[in-house]
Amino acid sequence: MIATNLVFIAAATFIVHLVFCQVGESISAAGSGENVTCCACGMATYRLKFMGKWTRTRHPKHFPGRLAYFSSLIGASHSNEFVLWRIGQLASSGIRKMSEYGSQLELEQEIALKEAQLISKVVTKPVASCCESARATFKVNKYKPLFSAMSRVSPSPDWNVGVDSLDLCDHKKCSWRKKIELDLDPWDAGTDSGITFTSPNHESRPSEQIHYIGKRKDLHSESSLNLGGNKAPSLAKIILHLVKIDGKCSGHLNEVNIPKVGRAPGTCHVSIWTSWTRCSVSCGFGTRVRGRVILNSGSPQLCPPLKETIACNMGNCKKVGQRRSGNDCQVSKWGTWTKCSATCGKGIKVKTRNVIQMPGRGGKACPKLFRRKRCQLRPCRVPK
Repeated sequence: MIATNLVFIAAATFIVHLVFCQVGESISAAGSGENVTCCACGMATYRLKFMGKWTRTRHPKHFPGRLAYFSSLIGASHSNEFVLWRIGQLASSGIRKMSEYGSQLELEQEIALKEAQLISKVVTKPVASCCESARATFKVNKYKPLFSAMSRVSPSPDWNVGVDSLDLCDHKKCSWRKKIELDLDPWDAGTDSGITFTSPNHESRPSEQIHYIGKRKDLHSESSLNLGGNKAPSLAKIILHLVKIDGKCSGHLNEVNIPKVGRAPGTCHVSIWTSWTRCSVSCGFGTRVRGRVILNSGSPQLCPPLKETIACNMGNCKKVGQRRSGNDCQVSKWGTWTKCSATCGKGIKVKTRNVIQMPGRGGKACPKLFRRKRCQLRPCRVPK
């Protein structure tokens, strides 16, 4: 299956193996699809440590020796509307390329398309399979209290580790969690059917849903992660420490509902949505986008999201030959501008273009695929 942009992933149950957290606390997740906001005050800064636990002793079966490592950890802090990956759903094109080949470009483009739903983006250095760590910092606030990330297990068919919508808010105490420590179980992107770390490429047709490995009853006996027992040992670890809290809450602590349109808490006022763009692909799964702009705001951080993305399916793609190295990225012509999002006053127009060919090694990266501009109509009448 070929797709050139992100796939809308519906909300599903968040599952992650929890090892240690602050005494008396449990880790909340946002995979249920509920509107997650936090009653804690201010902007919290967290320090992240990502480290491997993948050793010949813990995973003796088919251990790839010096070839074993983890790719960059890629993720973001975000609102409940953002999904990077999710158990039980199909992988996006960017997740597929990252999972199978370690190619970060399209995944980073997918994340960038939902920038309005993010506070911080995280991209660490790769780390060795064991005992080496990568570090990063990121921020969260009451409207975007979640953190998601993933890293490819290399070599592997399409295996990864990561967290989905980890909630950093202690909703009972209206405070930010001070420390979270998680062991990360391997998960399968569902796009390659290989069963060992070094299996040759074997595309899954049709693609399977994202699922954890080592917990399935039908795990192949020759799988590198079938070590007997109930489940395979975890491969990596994430530790999060609260570093500082800046600023104060606006309004009351129990003000936790975010308006999806119109006025947000404070003084934010946004335009109505533009019409949806055309599907981003000519075959396979793609996305349609719409946008809006801030018309008047004394505090932009309190405004609702300015971009929305939905899935579209244009049917099966024909199989294409393997991409040659050195090819530059090729994109389609720009589509037409959408209608102005406003009927009077200020609004926004958007247009998009699609990726026709991803760049090969050494080729030019893809340019921006989304543009927007303001449109000015006649002044709105002010009621007397």
